[in-house]
Amino acid sequence: MLNWVAARCKFIGHYLLDLAEFSPLEEPNRKLTMMINLAPPEKAFPLQRLFYSRIIPGLVLSMAVLMGLALWGVHTLTENIYLSLAANRAETIELSLQKASPAPWRELIESRHPDLFIQSERGAALMTTINNLLVDSRTDRFKLYNANRVLLYSPQQERIGEFENKATLDPVFRRGIPLILPKEEAGENELYIPLLDSSGQVRLVFELYEKSDYLDELLFKSFLPTIIVPTLLFWGLFTYLTRLIKQAQTDIDERSDALISVRKKLEQFVSFSTIKAASIASASATGEIQPVRIATTIYYSDIRSFSSLADSLPPAEVIDYLNRVMSIQIEIIKKYGGDVDKLIGDAVLAQFDGAEGERSAVLAAEEIIDTLLPMELYRGIGIGIQAGDVLACSIGSEDRKDFTIIGDTVNLAARLCAAAKVWEIVVEERTLRHSGCRSEQWSEPESIQVKGHEHPLEVSRLRRSPTS
Repeated sequence: MLNWVAARCKFIGHYLLDLAEFSPLEEPNRKLTMMINLAPPEKAFPLQRLFYSRIIPGLVLSMAVLMGLALWGVHTLTENIYLSLAANRAETIELSLQKASPAPWRELIESRHPDLFIQSERGAALMTTINNLLVDSRTDRFKLYNANRVLLYSPQQERIGEFENKATLDPVFRRGIPLILPKEEAGENELYIPLLDSSGQVRLVFELYEKSDYLDELLFKSFLPTIIVPTLLFWGLFTYLTRLIKQAQTDIDERSDALISVRKKLEQFVSFSTIKAASIASASATGEIQPVRIATTIYYSDIRSFSSLADSLPPAEVIDYLNRVMSIQIEIIKKYGGDVDKLIGDAVLAQFDGAEGERSAVLAAEEIIDTLLPMELYRGIGIGIQAGDVLACSIGSEDRKDFTIIGDTVNLAARLCAAAKVWEIVVEERTLRHSGCRSEQWSEPESIQVKGHEHPLEVSRLRRSPTS
């Protein structure tokens, strides 16, 4: 039985370890990682599904194990009570015989040949006393053995003196352990009750008989509350938890949908890097966004002579034109893995991180020019690209802050954009070389002087025109 319990406990342990692999306590970290990776959650946390697929089986399994242990305990306790009552009957029979026929009883117990003793006058008288005692005590029959397993008394007197050699009775005669042996064909149980001496050694063994339905009735009456009460408690707990989980899942779904909607709206107004920084800050102890120096490639573009265009067109037409140009740039920048840091009037500031940042920025710029050029827009754009270190940080007051990138690399990209002609891309020479995008369409390197720098900067140009 102990091995069975150990096996069940080991199984439950493995189940709980498996359950812990998807513990709801780990979900905040999973969501934070999801936010940091800039992948908005598409679905709410499946609390109700996990409740039915993991928690309920665990509860059922635990309940089954507990009920099994309880039933085993009740069965063992009932059998012990049953055997204890039988032991009282055996002791009562012995005391009655000692009182009624002390000398013959003692002689029978000590006799080496009980079959010869019962043929004597005192033996026959003792048999009569035993039969009368059975009638008075409403005992059907019994057998009596000495410590040497010799049958001292039996209703079948011809069997008295026989040796009992059943191996199943070894615990009774050797260790003094009471035993129940069911006899289904006879519809009764054999109860072997050892009586011990003062030193704890077996001196007599009574074999009593009891109808099997008596023990079955005791077990049924004991099992019934053991089964019904936990079942009712479990059903009540299950019903309550089901309603609670359903209500919680509804609330989670509504809140998740609202958060996803807000996040998608938010992504239209701020960069992914801003959301990423805010996510990291919300998980930190201080709640502050720490400045970080990163290596990236800056893309900077603006629309040529946009101010004069804005003054000459109706506001709605200006906004429509601006949105068309911006939408195409943003879509292509995202296509190549870039992140739009901000829109500054008619200008676009974006960054391309990673080892392929230079190549992605140049390819995105070329595709943007090739896409916008055939659209016969009012004004063309110019693009500047520069790779280097920038400082990603939060700038502003306690009431209003902006997460952005600053540094000389950003300034150089803006200066290169200013140096670009309409439909032209100007890239710092080292950045273009690292990108691996140089082709015959690019100009030879040239030196230009940019504001804020003492030494000239080596750049290359790629110019597109409606006739190119």
